[in-house]
Amino acid sequence: MLAAGGSIQAQQWPDAPAEARPGTRWWWLGSAVDEKNLTYNLEEYARAGMGAVEITPIYGVQGNDANDIQFLSPRWMEVLKHTQAEGKRTGIEIDMNTGTGWPFGGPEVSIEDAASKAIFQTYDIEGGQEIVQDINVTDKKQQPYSVLSRVMAYDENGRCINLTSHVRKDKLEWKAPVLKGPLPQCSPGHGRHPSSGYPGNG
Repeated sequence: MLAAGGSIQAQQWPDAPAEARPGTRWWWLGSAVDEKNLTYNLEEYARAGMGAVEITPIYGVQGNDANDIQFLSPRWMEVLKHTQAEGKRTGIEIDMNTGTGWPFGGPEVSIEDAASKAIFQTYDIEGGQEIVQDINVTDKKQQPYSVLSRVMAYDENGRCINLTSHVRKDKLEWKAPVLKGPLPQCSPGHGRHPSSGYPGNG
C-alpha cells in the first residue's frame, strides 16, 4: 500500500513552469547561426527540460568567418526574431545579454568611466645619488590613458617614503638617501577596448 501510494503521489507531481526550470547562457560564436539549427537546438533544450536561454553574441571561430552574421544587422535581427518565435513555441524563455559579459568599450565610453586596471612597475635605485628616473608606463597602449597614482620607495627595513611629489612630467627627480632597494610604482591604467574585438561590444 505504501509503495502504491508513493507511486500515485509521484504521478501527480505538477509540471514545472518555465520559471522553475534551469536556464543557460547560449554563446553565439560570431553569431554564425541559421534557422534550422536554432530550431533544432531549442527543441533539444526543451526536451532536456531547460526553461530559459540567454543569448550572448561573441567573437567567431577562426576559419568560420564566412558564416558570421554582423551584430544587429538586418540578417541578425531575422535570426533573433526566429529564435524568439521558436522559444515561444517550445516553451523556452529567450533572454539576451547586452554584450559578451566582458568590459564594454566604444567611443561613447569616457576614460573616466572605462574599465581600468592597476599597473605596477618596479625600479632598483642606488642610495646617496641624484635620481632622475623615467617612470612612464612601459605599455605603449596604456600611455595615452594612464594616470599616475603613487610612487613609493622602500628601504631594506621596509620603511616607506612617498615620492609622488618628486615626479615631474613622468620623471622622478629625487636625492635618494644612502640605501639600496626596490622602488615600486603604481599607476592605474585605463583602456577603451579589450584585447580582441567581438560582435556586441566596441
